Amino acid sequence: MKNKMMKTNYVTAIKGAFENGMRELQLACEIYVQAIDEDYNNKEFIQKELGHLIPKPAWAGMEQVGRGTIDKRLSFERGGKNAKYIKRLALSDQKRIMDGEFVELLTVNGDGLQVNPLTASKEQAEQLFDGDSIRTLDEQKAYRESVEREWEMIEKTVEVFETYRIERGRLIIPTGCILTKDEVMNIALRMNNK
Repeated sequence: MKNKMMKTNYVTAIKGAFENGMRELQLACEIYVQAIDEDYNNKEFIQKELGHLIPKPAWAGMEQVGRGTIDKRLSFERGGKNAKYIKRLALSDQKRIMDGEFVELLTVNGDGLQVNPLTASKEQAEQLFDGDSIRTLDEQKAYRESVEREWEMIEKTVEVFETYRIERGRLIIPTGCILTKDEVMNIALRMNNK
């Protein structure tokens, strides 16, 4: 029992320190934006002076947080592998996702499945996110249908273009053709048989 209480105390202490740190981060970002707005030259000066503490890629996120265009939890490249999609959303949607809300994903059989946008696969994220919004199930259906139509067109195009042909003892290869070693050997054998 004592061990469990100690663990709970650690969790509570870490959570409190983290939340306090996030409030301080928000304040630092707001001060950074205030300095930029007062004099744009302050931007370069501050980045140079604090470059040993704050990595260069973080500055853009700090300005976005300070201006209230992204959730502070998305700064410093947080937000999982889909942060680039989430950062484009409205601030209210960013907060909802960062608070742990799941969104509905259209499955192959047409059902809606609750998924975590922070950990969704690349294909799921492409289906879920449409620039600055999250697609509804109907929009996801339309997206999937358009992707399927594109693949059908690509497949038809590939069928139309032949890899090679043999005419009167000559090998004719359309431009853009790539052949494996086995295919070349096969062609040579076929040409010898004709």
